[in-house]
Amino acid sequence: MDSSDARVRRPGRISDAVKARLGSSAECPKCGESDSFVAYLSTDVISVKLTPGGTTRRAWLVGQPQLGNISLMELRCGSCGHRGWPSTFRADRTGETR
Repeated sequence: MDSSDARVRRPGRISDAVKARLGSSAECPKCGESDSFVAYLSTDVISVKLTPGGTTRRAWLVGQPQLGNISLMELRCGSCGHRGWPSTFRADRTGETR
């Protein structure tokens, strides 16, 4: 799959979207962290379940979102805060260009 179109074509699979764009492992290019990252995703919300808020201060409670196509846009290192393209965080960057 080409990194310019690394989208998951079936809805609701966040882990598949991350693996398609990032691979099976990652490493921060700044500090070498390999365990903790924040992912910034792009998706459409197809539907949500609505229930009346009742005794809460909200008119409606929103839950059970159904997501559309998901794409991993950026990553942030959980250790040093470095933020960048998923391709710069790939542990296996051999021959890859962005």
